[in-house]
Amino acid sequence: MGCDFRYVNELPVGYRFRPNDDELMEYYLGNKVLDKPVPGKGVKTIDADEFYKDPPHIIVKKYNPLSEIGEREWYFFVRHVKKTANKQQEGKKEEIVDDENKRVLLEQKKKNQENNATVLLEQNEKNQEKEEIVDDENKRVLLEQNEKNQEKEEIVDDENKRVLLEQNEKNQEKEEIVDDENKRVLLEQIKKNQENNATVLLEQNEKNQEKEEIVDNENKRVLLEQNKKDQETKATVLLEGSKKNQENNKATVLLERSKKNQENKATVLLEGSKTSQENKATIDEENKNVRRVGDRTGYWKSTGIKQYLINGDNNKVFAFKIHFTFYKGIGKITHWTMDEYHFLKSPNQDTMNEWVLIKIMRGKDYNKCC
Repeated sequence: MGCDFRYVNELPVGYRFRPNDDELMEYYLGNKVLDKPVPGKGVKTIDADEFYKDPPHIIVKKYNPLSEIGEREWYFFVRHVKKTANKQQEGKKEEIVDDENKRVLLEQKKKNQENNATVLLEQNEKNQEKEEIVDDENKRVLLEQNEKNQEKEEIVDDENKRVLLEQNEKNQEKEEIVDDENKRVLLEQIKKNQENNATVLLEQNEKNQEKEEIVDNENKRVLLEQNKKDQETKATVLLEGSKKNQENNKATVLLERSKKNQENKATVLLEGSKTSQENKATIDEENKNVRRVGDRTGYWKSTGIKQYLINGDNNKVFAFKIHFTFYKGIGKITHWTMDEYHFLKSPNQDTMNEWVLIKIMRGKDYNKCC
């Protein structure tokens, strides 16, 4: 029970997970708070908000696929993390998220700019190298040509020298034309590269700005939704408080009127004051012993009595459990009950104070719908 089908198939027929209180505290909750391996897979881990979100029959069905084949006990590790109602802390968390998003975007923008600058620098270096190679090649060709021309001038007569000189002049003019054309091509290539790089940088900046706007809009939407939820929660709390106050005031008035007909005015006033104080204390005590489910369809309620567990080795109290009954609607008792197992609170061990082991039990003649 409380496990998946593969785990059940490994067990003998008729096996049931039925640890006693000492075993639950020592081998299960004790190992959980100490972050040690827990034996088997019979206890599910769930957050407190998720556990108290739905009635017990929904929680059991959601986390235990075999809940409908005769099981009547289920076990859960529930973590109670302290929450604060201070909105400034929530605002700080949201500001931290915004700052972190902005930091990431700025770092990305800086990296893109550095990468683009590196690409431009490498491209310019390559162009310069190409220009140097072209100049060196042209010089080498000219030198070779001059050497050949000088050899021919030594061999041939004055006419040949004149022809060679004319030819040299023509070659020089052609070389100058070639140099000018090469320089023009290189300049055009550099200009195109610069324009392309500028276009890339502009597009990247536009994309980054769009991302920043999307992140800002998403953060604003999250903040608006959170504010809306907070307002709805406040309105619900105020409405419930108003209803409770009206019911309590009405009950107090009826009680005072009944006693006025039986006793004198002084006695009625005294007992009415005493009854009002007792009712207030009873309401405060009951609120401490109630666990309401998130959909407001019911609540867990205990008598507030703790059953202490004693260590057999030193006869000292080390833990306690509280018994709860689930009520549907505004007070209809059901056949669902649960035990909460706690270690005694320790000021130096937050993990021990956070974790609770819960055993949910279902009566034999239960109604599946509640």
